[in-house]
Amino acid sequence: MTDQGNTTPTEPDLQPEPRTPRFGRRAILVAVGLLGIVVASFFLFGRPGDSTPASPVPPVVRVDVAKATVQSIESYVEALGTMSPRSQATIGAKLGGQITKMPLLKNQPVRQGDVIAMFQSSDLLAQRDESAALVEQARINLQTLLTATIPQNAASQEKLRLDARANVANALALASRRRELFAQGGISKKDLDASELALTLAQDDLRLTETNLALRVSAVDPNQRALLEQQIKQAEQRLKQLEIQLGYAQVRAPFRGVVTDQFQFEGDFVAAGARLVILADLTEIIVKTAFADTVAARLHVGDSVQVFPADQPGQQLSGEVSLISNSVDPANRTVETWVRLSNADGRLRSGASARVRVADQRVGQAIVIPVPAVTLDASTSNAGTVMVVDSKSVAHERKVTIGVRSGGLFEIVAGLKAEEVVVTNGGYSLQDGTQVQVTAKGRTGAAPK
Repeated sequence: MTDQGNTTPTEPDLQPEPRTPRFGRRAILVAVGLLGIVVASFFLFGRPGDSTPASPVPPVVRVDVAKATVQSIESYVEALGTMSPRSQATIGAKLGGQITKMPLLKNQPVRQGDVIAMFQSSDLLAQRDESAALVEQARINLQTLLTATIPQNAASQEKLRLDARANVANALALASRRRELFAQGGISKKDLDASELALTLAQDDLRLTETNLALRVSAVDPNQRALLEQQIKQAEQRLKQLEIQLGYAQVRAPFRGVVTDQFQFEGDFVAAGARLVILADLTEIIVKTAFADTVAARLHVGDSVQVFPADQPGQQLSGEVSLISNSVDPANRTVETWVRLSNADGRLRSGASARVRVADQRVGQAIVIPVPAVTLDASTSNAGTVMVVDSKSVAHERKVTIGVRSGGLFEIVAGLKAEEVVVTNGGYSLQDGTQVQVTAKGRTGAAPK
């Protein structure tokens, strides 16, 4: 029993706090994981009621195609050349002095013989006149020598020669008439002989007179005569030299052309040999270039070539080979080649550059496809691959061999037939057996159905 009078307070009853079991937390984590799996399965495999999952659709690649055709193809070789005028000359001064007349001629056309420059020549004119007077004086001295030592009067000697010639003419006419009369029986033989004798005497008198005149000339002192003749010759040579120098005072154009550069102007003092202008005939242009010796071996004078001036983009000119050098440059194994171009309109400029294209190889019937259709094994290789599209629009990889290359076309030597369709765009990294769809703009030729 408990003593109610003497009671002591007792501690309240302590009960333990409820604790969450450890297995409850694990159940929550498992439930969340299962829910995630169900959601993922729904998105990946469809609704739970579906019996089988959907199979993946194979991808379809859109491509451009082209058909392999049969046509002729040419390969070309190009080289860079420089344009030069057909004729060019640097005209210089042959006479030193001041230029008295020379207009501004640069870029101006001139004709053959036109005066380009004139030099001061008054001193040369005075020397020329003096030399001409010396020539005349030397001739007078010789004539005086010949006429001053005649043993007889020159006038009488000349009269005797004229009289002798007249007597010969008379005697000849008389003898001719008497021969005719004697033949007709009109005169005797004696009269004919007399006329023949008179003719002989007249001819002897003429020879004597002419001999006397020759003796008169030969009687002159030969040394003195030779000296005077030499003086005449020297004076004439001096006169000729001065006339040539006077010709140098006028500089004329040697041919028709255009003045491309001018170095001197009116009023300048120049020395002999100084450059005046550069004259070029631009009616025809020569493009000087160099091709490899292997290419030059297949070229001939007269072959047609194409020229593309660098300063005229898009311009294509036709020319012909005019010269192929007989020597090879040992440094780079090239042969200098000249191409002639007409330049009647004057649009081509001297010194400009141009690409010269010549035909290297030609195949008459070749299977050709566009260049983008081929993936070469190497940039310089003749082997590569193409993607051929069959009738079911499936692309198949195929090895091909390249022949002639011309612009945007390749000749296919092996690996492809005519009319087969190849991928030209969109075939990069395309796998063999891939389903393709040809774009509307990519249908070149016949596309596969």
